Amino acid sequence: MNRRSVGVCLVGNFDLAPPPEKQLQATARIVSWAMREFKIPRERVIGHRDAGLMVGLDWTKGQYKSCPGRYFSLEAFREMLPPFL
Repeated sequence: MNRRSVGVCLVGNFDLAPPPEKQLQATARIVSWAMREFKIPRERVIGHRDAGLMVGLDWTKGQYKSCPGRYFSLEAFREMLPPFL
């Protein structure tokens, strides 16, 4: 995935608590910029665990990380992003 993706790292353990709203807003601004710059549609914004699933690893079986964590709603985060430009 490293050869065909742009990664954004958030500090925190979102298996224990959700990210702060300000952190989500700042991340949405960064990701929105990358979407415009690299013409990435919103539905192609994925979490770390989704990348693992794409190569055959299952985080629910302990084969991979649960990133971004159980308290990070990727669906809600995607709603903060603009549609494809």
